[in-house]
Amino acid sequence: MRDSRPTGPPLESNVVFPAPAPPPALPRTCAPALLGSFYAACVVGSLLVYGLWQERIMSQPYGDADNDGNGDIFTFSILLVFFTRVVGLGFALLMVVVTREPLYCQAPLWKYLLVSVPTVVASICQFEALRYVSFTMQILGKSFKTVLLMLALRSCMGKQYKILDWMVAFGVTGGVVWYMVAGPLNPEHHAGNPLWGLGLLSSFIVLDGFSSLLQDKLLAEYRNTKYNQLFHNNATSAVLSLGIWLLCGKAQESLEFCKTHPAVYMDASIMSVSAMIAQWFIHVQVQDFGRLAFAATFNLRQIVSVLASYLVYRHAISGPQIAGLSIVFAVLVFQSFAGWMYTQDEQRPLLTRADTKAPQSGGSRTAILLKRSGLGACLPCAGGRDREAV
Repeated sequence: MRDSRPTGPPLESNVVFPAPAPPPALPRTCAPALLGSFYAACVVGSLLVYGLWQERIMSQPYGDADNDGNGDIFTFSILLVFFTRVVGLGFALLMVVVTREPLYCQAPLWKYLLVSVPTVVASICQFEALRYVSFTMQILGKSFKTVLLMLALRSCMGKQYKILDWMVAFGVTGGVVWYMVAGPLNPEHHAGNPLWGLGLLSSFIVLDGFSSLLQDKLLAEYRNTKYNQLFHNNATSAVLSLGIWLLCGKAQESLEFCKTHPAVYMDASIMSVSAMIAQWFIHVQVQDFGRLAFAATFNLRQIVSVLASYLVYRHAISGPQIAGLSIVFAVLVFQSFAGWMYTQDEQRPLLTRADTKAPQSGGSRTAILLKRSGLGACLPCAGGRDREAV
C-alpha cells in the first residue's frame, strides 16, 4: 500500500539557521588604552592603601581614648620593618618557585648585607618621620629633592636639562616651601618638634638613594635574576632588623603593645600586601608602557594620596596650605601632559615580550629596567622602598 504522507528530506535538514553575529570588537587603539588605564588604576589604588595604612599605624591612636582624646600610639618602627621584610621574604620565595629562578646566592652574601644596612635604616627613618611630620609632608618631601638633585648633577657632572624640567622642579619646590611655611607640619598626635621629622625624612631620602645605587650595581655586576635578589635582600634585611629589634631593649614592650592591640597585625599585613601588589603592577606598567606612563601615574598617586589622607583622617589644613598644595598639583598635572607631548622615546615599552625571553648580553636587562624605573629599591616588601612611588 502506497504511503500518502508527503515525502522529502526531513524538515530539520532543510532549515539553515543563521550564525549568531559576533560581538562588536573594540578598536585596536582602544585595547592598549584600557590596559594602561587598568595598570595605572591598580598602581594608584594599591599605593593609596599602602600610604593610608602606613599613616594609620604610625600616627593614629589604637584603643580607647583617654580624657584628652588620645589613645595608644605605635612607636616600634623597627618591628614594623621586620614584619614587612618577613612578608616580602615569603613573596620573593613564592616568585622564585613560580618563575623557577635559582635560590642560591648569585652574589657574595656580604654584599647583600651591605645593601640591607642602608635599606633597613632608611625604612626606620621613613616610619619614624610620620611621628613628627604629617603624611602629606612626607609625600611632598620626596618631590622636594628633585631640584636639589638636578642642581647637584648640573654642577658636578654637567648634565643638561630642558627648560620644562627646571620649570617643573622649581614649581614643585615653590609649592612645597609655601605649604611648609603656611601652617603646621606635624600630625595631630605628634611626638615632638617637626624639625626632627624633617631630619628623618632627609635621612630617608639620602639612604634610600644610596641603597638604590648599591642594588643597581649588584644587579649589573652579577646579573642576578630579579626575584633571587629580592629573596636575599629580604632575608638579610629581616635578619638585620630582627637583630636591631632584639638589641634595642623594647622587644617585650612592643610585643605587649601588639598583644593589647592585635589590630596592628592586620594593619601591617594590609600595608605589606598592598606594597607587593603595587610593586608587581609598577613592574608590568614600566615594562609594557615605558617610564613616562609610570611618571604620570606617580604624579596622580601623589595627588590622590594627599587628598585621601585629608579626607580619611580629617586633618586640619589652612587656606594658604591649600594654595601651596594647589601649586604642586597643578605643576604635576602640567608635567604629565607636557611630557606626553614632547617626549616620544619614553612612551615606548622598556622591554618587549621577546626581550624578556631573549638571552641577556652586554649587561642585565633587569638591571636596566630597575635603574630606569626606580624599581631597584621598590617597596618595603621588596628589600627596599620605591624611592619614587612610596
